[in-house]
Amino acid sequence: MNRRTSYKRVPKDLSLLAFALLFGLAAAGYPTQDIPIPQDPNNRQVEPNSDTSSTQAGTALTYLADFSLTAKSVTPNPVSAGGLVSGSISGSWWTETGSEGALWYMVAGFRNSSGAWVGGDPAGVSGMQGRILSLYPGQSFSANTFSGLTAPTTSGTYTVWAQMVPVTTLSGAISAFKTQTATSEKQYHKQVGSVTVPPANGTHPADFLLTDKTVTPNPVSPGGSVSGSITGSWWTEVGSDSALWYMVAGFRDPNNGSWVGGEPVGVSGMQGEILPLYPGQSFSGNTFGGLTAPTTPGAYTVWAQMVPVTTLSGAISAFKTQTATSEKQYHKQVGSVTVPPSIIPDNDANTGAIGVNPLQPICPLASTAVFALTLVGLIRSRGLRDR
Repeated sequence: MNRRTSYKRVPKDLSLLAFALLFGLAAAGYPTQDIPIPQDPNNRQVEPNSDTSSTQAGTALTYLADFSLTAKSVTPNPVSAGGLVSGSISGSWWTETGSEGALWYMVAGFRNSSGAWVGGDPAGVSGMQGRILSLYPGQSFSANTFSGLTAPTTSGTYTVWAQMVPVTTLSGAISAFKTQTATSEKQYHKQVGSVTVPPANGTHPADFLLTDKTVTPNPVSPGGSVSGSITGSWWTEVGSDSALWYMVAGFRDPNNGSWVGGEPVGVSGMQGEILPLYPGQSFSGNTFGGLTAPTTPGAYTVWAQMVPVTTLSGAISAFKTQTATSEKQYHKQVGSVTVPPSIIPDNDANTGAIGVNPLQPICPLASTAVFALTLVGLIRSRGLRDR
């Protein structure tokens, strides 16, 4: 009878033993499966189910049709009223699930600060007309050009935009550009560069233009340090021939144009300068450094601002109190910088996954002790029942 009773209880003891063994292994840090963190088209890490420009099925992201630019140029700058502008773009573009057979066109044109089309008709970009695209990461393109783009006739600063359009003809893509608006980069709409149209007659107001600019690193860690350089020219105006001019750089929120991040910093060689009239004085590779990035994750823009004051502190104060969401007199964009979310890496060499194992022990000795006590209890319990 005792042997039969003991035989019936063996499966229950084994199940308890198996449970204890599994718990001990898990508590000791045995690798568990983590959900991989996907990457978006801008190389920013995003958590699954987060709000991105993509849709999600299960744990795999499906990217919406769009494009990214890695190099871009617009010439000449400045351009005379009604003058012709040309440019080039490099990068990649892709379609989306359900639109694999669609035809895509890329066009370029001028927009004002309100995002509306201005100037002459938009122009098609070479090699990017009626193309059938693949899914993300899509197809790359290099130095594809546009030309014959007529600048606005009213003086001011304007932006050349590239737009990707799913239509069947170039005329349809041009019509879409003219009827849609864009004040900040979004799906299908990317900035190529800014162009200044100076006054046709009379005095040029004090201002500056940039022909080359850099910001590094990108992305940057929250609160990290950013540096950069600018090349171009700046000038004063009649009545301000003896004014002192300062150039500073700082971060602005692209949504409202307000100052964010650390204190703006001065640009080397551009402090307390007396400038000539237009076309002014050129500068090349003038640098700034030690610019502290915002601590909140997001995309931010580094701006350069020219200020007529007597001290650098006065120029910094002006930058902090003024706003700019689009380029205008005294205010020009240097580049965009992304501050990604803080990710705590898992040191699990077996999986290579990024994440935190919820079963990772606080102390290895504690997990060993729990395992040992569980085994002792099972042995004692079995011994009592077999008596």
